[in-house]
Amino acid sequence: MFDLIIKKITSSKLINKSLWHLLGTLISKAAVFITSILAVRLLGPENFGRIGIIQQTTAMLITFSVMGLSQTAILFVGNSSNKSLSDQIFVSKKIFRIGLLTSLIMFALYLVLVDFIAYEVFGDGELKSLLQLCSLVLVGSTLNQVQFGVMSGLGLFNKMALTNISTGLLSVPLTYYLMVEQGIQGFVLALIINCWITFILNRFFINKNFRPLKVLGTKFINEPSYYSIMKYASSNVIGAILFTGSTWFALSVLSRRGGLEEVGVFNASMQIFSILYLLPSILSQVLMSVTAQSGINSNSLRKIILTIFMLVSFSSFLLSYFNTEILSIYSKDFIKYSLALTWILATVPVASIVNILDHYSNGLGLVKVRIVSHLTFALFYSVLALINVNNPIDLALALFFAYLARFLILYCFLSIRLRLI
Repeated sequence: MFDLIIKKITSSKLINKSLWHLLGTLISKAAVFITSILAVRLLGPENFGRIGIIQQTTAMLITFSVMGLSQTAILFVGNSSNKSLSDQIFVSKKIFRIGLLTSLIMFALYLVLVDFIAYEVFGDGELKSLLQLCSLVLVGSTLNQVQFGVMSGLGLFNKMALTNISTGLLSVPLTYYLMVEQGIQGFVLALIINCWITFILNRFFINKNFRPLKVLGTKFINEPSYYSIMKYASSNVIGAILFTGSTWFALSVLSRRGGLEEVGVFNASMQIFSILYLLPSILSQVLMSVTAQSGINSNSLRKIILTIFMLVSFSSFLLSYFNTEILSIYSKDFIKYSLALTWILATVPVASIVNILDHYSNGLGLVKVRIVSHLTFALFYSVLALINVNNPIDLALALFFAYLARFLILYCFLSIRLRLI
């Protein structure tokens, strides 16, 4: 069924590497799942809600900081693979420098906005010190996303797997120990440590991949300009800001109208979402890398979409029968909102197809299509959250319809442009 990927990628052993990447990411997500359960049980539902808020707030600001450089790195480094390794080095260095600059700017801005976010947006003064600590995660995560983009463009999926496996296995005992010793601040400290360990490992693998060329002293050729990189990145950042900004806004509405426990329920449900989202997410990265390098026809894309949709739909349908039991693993207080997890599970198949189509259109350089789809999602999600969100069930329902609207936009545009139907 994946005949296209097999034909196009077998020679470079990308299939094997992507399977490694799947294993690494699975272990990483499993570690997040375990530490989240430990966090609820050790810190309580309200503090788990605070964790969800600081993670989503940091993620939103990381989006501004990354500026779409991760997907830009996949495209530019992937394209340069057809030229020479020296081109890949030069592109990678330029994108990393941009990421470092933007991360430092957003680090300073984050510290300035801490009081406003804690007191004015969420009305919880206890968030202030936690957000200040998370500013260190912002810098590290920005650089990590850029590095993961470079590694995806280079096809180093097996190295990405080793990074995820290492940090995943470390995170559970580290987070548990720090939470026991320092409470919720210990959880944030564990995030910081894992973030920078990831940075060090990524840096090591990238440098190791480029080391033979440095020894030979090869000169850089076909030099891309900073302008060409930023021109493409700017289109990505618009979409990313729309997506994460609307998600953060919806969560702030839930926090104000519902409470921290309700945010905790939604956060727990979204973690189950992220586990089921693994396969389509990784496949999307591989798909974009291959599309940027050699292209993929619409017939093969249809086969990929159909297979992923069937697999994810079956998994979501099966788990929906155990939504109460799943939430009870976190806390018995979450059971009353089990319908929220049901709607989140229903969202996974739609979101999976959206992610594949989004990365495919990005690999083809269809910038306007991606921006329109992100804008559609942001409008639907924000308006529905503002009008009718009082609990996590309402927010999960709003998320489902926002993804559905984005899917329709992407599919219609790609069908017209590429005759996908």
